[in-house]
Amino acid sequence: IGAYVERMGSNLAVDYSKEELMEIAIASGVDGIILEGDESEVQQEMIKKAVDAGIPVITALNDNYGSDRNAFVGISDYDLGREYARQVIKFATTQMDSVLIFADANSSSSGQNIVYDGFADTLANEGNHLQLDVVLQPVYSDDAFGTQEVIRNIFVNQTQIPDVMICLNETNTISAYQAIVDYNMVGDVTIIGYYDSATIMNAIEKGVIYSTVVVDAQQMGELCIDAMNEYITTGYVSDYITMNVNVVNEKNVGDYVNEEEPEPEQ
Repeated sequence: IGAYVERMGSNLAVDYSKEELMEIAIASGVDGIILEGDESEVQQEMIKKAVDAGIPVITALNDNYGSDRNAFVGISDYDLGREYARQVIKFATTQMDSVLIFADANSSSSGQNIVYDGFADTLANEGNHLQLDVVLQPVYSDDAFGTQEVIRNIFVNQTQIPDVMICLNETNTISAYQAIVDYNMVGDVTIIGYYDSATIMNAIEKGVIYSTVVVDAQQMGELCIDAMNEYITTGYVSDYITMNVNVVNEKNVGDYVNEEEPEPEQ
């Protein structure tokens, strides 16, 4: 393709915010901007500023719904919900009765509701032998301490402990993991998480977390570059470009851990 991709903000003496880095990119007159989306109004304004300046913007991993971005590359929310449901169906028994999905209370988008719809539809179609009550539990995911408090309160109130906890981001996954260990609930509550940090991989190896959804970073990067190149070349690109949903569990966690380990020095 002949594209040069620069990761702005790395190896700098100053820790610039995402918005400040966008200001720098716009002022530099780059040909395109790829960034992890969020739902802040500030980012929405910066995306509009870039697009108005003739710079296409592609959001990756997370979207900025309602912004002027040219394309979004990420996992389909509906497919994500379907995969979470299929993970539950693999281990759930008829004695289980409750599933708690942690939703981001800061989010104003419909994405989490679409995850819920995908989960509910798949449970009804493929797991209709189960009678599971599915509840969305809002937590403020930008506040790690607040997230821990919400999750710990669930265990303090012994009458409301769910059989399954589904976490849609890394913060909630790690907080849920720490809580079930602290309250000696390992084996009583099953966690399905999101992301592939070392802590989460270690918890899967120990059998504390059942599985986690991971993003293929290489595939995401390739799709972002392909989408940007297509737009620059033709002036058009698909609004929504979906990625594969990958799941890590005890059967394949070793492959992911080995990939992350540095090669020994010769």
